[in-house]
Amino acid sequence: MSGDLTDFHGTFGTDAGIIPRTLHRLFHALEAEGSEYSVKVSFIELYNEELRDLLGFEDDKKVKLFDDNSKKGGVIIQGMEETLINSAEEGVKRLRSGSHKRQVAATKCNDLSRYILSWI
Repeated sequence: MSGDLTDFHGTFGTDAGIIPRTLHRLFHALEAEGSEYSVKVSFIELYNEELRDLLGFEDDKKVKLFDDNSKKGGVIIQGMEETLINSAEEGVKRLRSGSHKRQVAATKCNDLSRYILSWI
């Protein structure tokens, strides 16, 4: 989804993911339209059946998911930070900072595949 985020300065590299590409296109279209707009971003993670806000200031703050009864199929995420951004670069900066907080763990399947690949 994020791809390579290292060289994002006004445009994206060939290894950029769908999020930087979408941010770039969104702001390009909004600026071309010339009307007023505001864009908010949020970044949550579902890991081991727990939701975490990756843009929040408190690392141990719990985020809760609720059904929104006023909208069919809608959800409310209680405790999630929403940050205003003014450019694609600012959105990618938030994505980078949130990515550092992600939980990453190897699985036995990944360990096995690395082991097999090392023998080929």
